Amino acid sequence: ERRDTGLQLDNIPTRHGFVRIGYEMPDDTRGFAPGDSWGADLYARHVGNVRARGVDYGDYVVFDASGFYAFGPKGAHRLTLTVENLFDRDYATGRTTGASGQVDQLGRPLTAELRYGYSF
Repeated sequence: ERRDTGLQLDNIPTRHGFVRIGYEMPDDTRGFAPGDSWGADLYARHVGNVRARGVDYGDYVVFDASGFYAFGPKGAHRLTLTVENLFDRDYATGRTTGASGQVDQLGRPLTAELRYGYSF
């Protein structure tokens, strides 16, 4: 908010919040084989009302999830699955002006990513 006018600043949300809930297998009950481990997380992001060039384009909440499985000697191999925008919500993260006027910059759609890592 601008101090001189009290108006909301362009492209700055009124509030922003993030919550994460996670679980990782305890050390004494590691997994399917000695040294294996796994875990999972659920994330929620809330972005308050955003305004650009005099236009309100609202607030949004997006949920993401991830899980991992580590295996091999000392859990050196790690597979991680991440799913972003779990419920495939349409939301705008900004606004820009193009040749045809103002255009919403859309947030990331439902996206899944599988990663492999090795620690040595």
